[in-house]
Amino acid sequence: MGTSILRGCVKKINIINRTGRERWHQEIQILVSDIEMNNENLIEVRRFRPDEIVEIELRSAQLSLFDQPKKAPDGEESEELCLEDGGDCPIIEQEFRF
Repeated sequence: MGTSILRGCVKKINIINRTGRERWHQEIQILVSDIEMNNENLIEVRRFRPDEIVEIELRSAQLSLFDQPKKAPDGEESEELCLEDGGDCPIIEQEFRF
């Protein structure tokens, strides 16, 4: 089965814990809105059946200043450069790779 990547906005997360006599059950319900879908994604989503086990990965689409930069594929790291001795207008350079 193929892979479908969907982008949307998480509106609500419900975590439900149920305990029985000798059983414990946990449900997590995530309500997503404003989903960006194209034709390929819609076809992939329709192939899933109810109660089918799937893998889900949630990642923030917003950049954070506290995230560590990932290493470049060739092994080089992007580094922050601050060149002082620029007189009244110091030059500050930083390389961003996405």
